[in-house]
Parts: sequence; structure tokens; C-alpha cells
Amino acid sequence: MLNENQYDLIERFFADELDEQGRADFKRQMQHRAFNEEVKLQNSIRKHLLTERASSPYMQLFKEKARHYKNAAVEENTTSTTATSPTAKAPPSPSLLDWLQGLFQPMPRYAFSMTALVLLGIGSFSWANWNYSNKAIVQEFHEPLLSNVEASQPSNKEYLDQARKAYFANNFRLAEQRLTQISNTDDDDFYEAQSLLAYTYFNLQKYPDAIKQFDVLLQQYFNKLPIDYKDEYRLRWTRLLSYVGQSNTNSDFFRAELNYFLNESESEIYRKKAAALKTKLQSAWRNLVF
Repeated sequence: MLNENQYDLIERFFADELDEQGRADFKRQMQHRAFNEEVKLQNSIRKHLLTERASSPYMQLFKEKARHYKNAAVEENTTSTTATSPTAKAPPSPSLLDWLQGLFQPMPRYAFSMTALVLLGIGSFSWANWNYSNKAIVQEFHEPLLSNVEASQPSNKEYLDQARKAYFANNFRLAEQRLTQISNTDDDDFYEAQSLLAYTYFNLQKYPDAIKQFDVLLQQYFNKLPIDYKDEYRLRWTRLLSYVGQSNTNSDFFRAELNYFLNESESEIYRKKAAALKTKLQSAWRNLVF
């Protein structure tokens, strides 16, 4: 079965609307059996319609009337010419251009009738095209979706999968966008998303948002966090660095947290990190920076 683009290519081919690239694409498509057969079918249908249109009673009547008024025009012109000059030849019958030029000038009865028939024929063809062409039939019988049909929304799991991929690809803005679209379902996916969101804010240097999110994780959600994120030291340490990021190292809270890692933490790794951080903050070089 052909796709919409292939049907459109065939329509434009028969309408002679293809550019050079379109014609090349059409030739390539003709190598496919289904496309080739569809072109042959449409060509046969079009030839049949043209034959039917030419042999229809209405078209025959139109042609007869056209011949009648054309002969009448020749006869009238011949009679008029003969009366004034017996040796004069009959003028040629009026051409289509003559009729068109006379549309905006006073016309004799036969010319007006002929023009009316021409316009009627054009109008009939246009009406048939508007109502019986492939596009018109498809449009008429198409059943549109009801307005109350809602597009399905991605699930939390889909958003979370996209957020994980974005985060570990360092695309933190996309990660933030997906994570904030996750609804509160009180399950592992939701709590993982909340954890990942805190680190996303941190990497985006949105330190006030990061601090708030780490507070929520530590004070409200900690017992429900997935095992990969349930690391109190890591959460508190990243929150501490967020205070550094927003230049808030003189607050009582920051000093208390730094002291916790220096003296109370059972983790040797974080004690060493805290000592190195304190040394860095007290370095004389910082006077040149701040």
C-alpha cells in the first residue's frame, strides 16, 4: 500500500506540477511494482473519464449548440457582406479570441448565447471537479475525530526515561523540562524523579532551587527514596556546595553543615573533602576573586 507522499507525487505528476527533482523521484518510484500499478490505474481512470466526458449527452448538446451559433454567425456576416458588395468574400468565422474580446462590448444575440454556453460548460466542469474529484470525495466521506477526544499524555515512566537520558547526556535543560512534567504518584518513579531534579537544578546552577529540593528530599522523602539516591552524605554535601554556589558561605547553616562533615561525619571520604573545602574557602587567593 502506498503512503500519502506517494499518492501526492502521482497527483502532482498528472497535474504536471513536478519540478526536476520531483520528476527524478517519480522515475525512482516507478521501479516499485505497487507504485507503477497505481500510476497505470489512475491513468486508465483519467482516460476513461475524459472519454465519458467527451461522449456525454451534455457535451454533445454543447457541441451542437456551438456549431449552430457558429454557423449562424457566419451566415449573418455573409449576408451582410453580400448586400453591400456582391463580389466580397465571406469573412472568416469568429475565433475564440474574438469572442473573449467581445465579452466587455455590446454583443449580438448569437454571441451572447455562445458565451453563455462556454461559461456554462466551464462552470459544469469546475462543479464536477469540486464535487467528484478524489480529494472532494475523500473530504466528503472522511469522519473527523470528535472534539472531546484528548491526546494521550506520556506516562511518568516515559518522562523519567527521557529525563535520565538527557541528564546523563549533560542536557540538563531537557532533563528539567521532563522531570517537572512528572505527576505525584507516590511511587519509585516519582521519588527518583524528585532526586534527579535536585541534581539537575545543581548542574544548571539554579542553586536556590537546588537547596529547596535537597531540603525536601532530606526532610520529607528520604525514607521513600530509591536505593541509588538514598545517600544522606551525598545529598547533604551537594546541598552544602549549593550554598557555596550562591555565595552564602557566611550563614550559620553553612558553618554548621561544614562542621558536621569535619567533626561528626563517620565517612572518612567526606571528612577529607570538607577539610579541603575549608582550606580552599580560607585561601588568600579568594581575596583576589571576591
